[in-house]
Amino acid sequence: MQFKPEVGLVAGYSPYVIPVEKAVTNRILYNMFFKFIGYEEFRAAIWSSGAIGWNLGWLCTGRSLAYRRKVYDEVDGFEKIKQSISGDDDLFLQLVRKQTKWYIRYVKSSESFVPTLPPADFKAFVEQRKRHFSASKIFSFPMMLFFFFYHFANLLLFFISFSFPVRPDIFIACY
Repeated sequence: MQFKPEVGLVAGYSPYVIPVEKAVTNRILYNMFFKFIGYEEFRAAIWSSGAIGWNLGWLCTGRSLAYRRKVYDEVDGFEKIKQSISGDDDLFLQLVRKQTKWYIRYVKSSESFVPTLPPADFKAFVEQRKRHFSASKIFSFPMMLFFFFYHFANLLLFFISFSFPVRPDIFIACY
């Protein structure tokens, strides 16, 4: 449906799904952690969808990405971004947006979702984020700045969510 003749690349949403057996052990901390990274993934999907809708696509998820072979050939595949160990999905999307006349679309229907398992634990999550951050050196300065504030806000939200149950007086004092 999204691959009309003028559309060369389609991105979509890939929500994290928590395995049932994992949700039972360490229930409170585990569920809090995975709800947070699920929220973070959803938030990135909203940014991606909005930016693509404004023809400013710069972010997508490789787990839910499709493109035409003609588009791949037109930008010389991944040749220009092969030095990056991560971020090839985002960088490829940016190449298509900047170097071609193809339209880029974001598909939002739930039938198109590509569910995936989240990182297994906090250590795996940190390793994943390190890989993601390693691609930032290839991004333009405005994108680096945006990603810095985006991830800083996520980190702040993460720590605030842990401090609330411990120190509710901090939030009560704000009212």
